[in-house]
Amino acid sequence: MPIRLVILTDDVLVNGDMGVAPGSAELEALARLGHAGYAVAVILTRPAAADANDIAPDPGALQGLAHDAGGQIAAFFHRIPGSHGLTEALDEVVRRWRTDLGQVPCVAGNAPDLASIAQSGGQPIALATHLATDTTPPPGCVHHPDLVAFVEALLDEPGPTA
Repeated sequence: MPIRLVILTDDVLVNGDMGVAPGSAELEALARLGHAGYAVAVILTRPAAADANDIAPDPGALQGLAHDAGGQIAAFFHRIPGSHGLTEALDEVVRRWRTDLGQVPCVAGNAPDLASIAQSGGQPIALATHLATDTTPPPGCVHHPDLVAFVEALLDEPGPTA
């Protein structure tokens, strides 16, 4: 049976450049993925040496938050900012899990990452909570309002009732 995998870029979890920790609803959504048999891989961006003021997301802290919500992150991969950083990290995920990237939802929070995912043959997933309204995602990109809605759609769960 093929691995059930979801890839997230770190900006989806830490709310872009603001470094804000994910909320309880997002963490519970990650836990639901794990309970449904999905492995979650997170691609972290390492700050460039020239960007000493940038703070990279802490994998231990993210794992702790996921654990507290009843879930876990299966693996962290690192990328260096630049034109091929995400592509190389995606290649590493594919090598580790021996999977077809075209079968893996890849959730990213910005248009360049979504384009890299599409160019690498992945399934780009955009969240409205992270994309600017004037952003044009690549063809074939699937949109969801937020991480919770993405997980509900993936697991085919009904959303909250009003």
